[in-house]
Amino acid sequence: MKKAIIIVSALFIGITEMESQTLSIVEETNTIKLLSIKPYLVLGVAPVTGDFAADLKLDAQYWYKDKFDVRLGSSAGTFNGVNLGGTYHLKDRYIQKDQKFIVSETETKSTRTTTYYKASAKIRKVFGPAIDAKVGYVLSSSKTKLFYTELNFGVDYQFFSRNYADSKDSRYPSNKNGWYNAKFQGVLAYGGNKFGVGAVGLMGASRRPWKSVTMHLTMALGAIKYFGGKVNPIISPGFGISINVVKPKN
Repeated sequence: MKKAIIIVSALFIGITEMESQTLSIVEETNTIKLLSIKPYLVLGVAPVTGDFAADLKLDAQYWYKDKFDVRLGSSAGTFNGVNLGGTYHLKDRYIQKDQKFIVSETETKSTRTTTYYKASAKIRKVFGPAIDAKVGYVLSSSKTKLFYTELNFGVDYQFFSRNYADSKDSRYPSNKNGWYNAKFQGVLAYGGNKFGVGAVGLMGASRRPWKSVTMHLTMALGAIKYFGGKVNPIISPGFGISINVVKPKN
């Protein structure tokens, strides 16, 4: 019993000392205005043919102040071509929100313990109309090249946060750090001498789990109905990693 009281007391003292620390909050949320380059490997269903698709993609995105952002990309593999798009920032604002900064993590065979420092920091939220277009050709299973073009139009929601709690010797990331977006768009397509209409939802996320290393995830789900043809599902999960060789500036 006495031993249990000593253990509980020791834990209580450790937590109290943690909460009494004064850490300075460094806000780098406005670095979203810089150019972001994202490489991906994308798997899924090919347009028009419905065959299995595997593509290597390289996308670039640039945010111009609080007005708009533009996207440019290329794809090689099952679909070979380029894409161009943009979002007009109908709403672009910063909100102050409580966040948890991960100070330490310990793990045993049965449990994992995470210690947080709580503080308020900025999060940027963007909402507005978005349009995206792609043009190129689809390589079918018989190695036939089919011209393909697609126009997507709808709305885009983006969420961005990059904040840290600094001590004398260490920097602790917020648990909300990262970039996320969700787009809901109608689709007009032409390929294989057929026109198609449909809808798609696209989700993306970028997080920096380690210094100078960023992980990217994407997912597109939807369907296109081709006139005189079948319904083609849109399924495209993607994953990528990029190295940030230049440290972002505020």
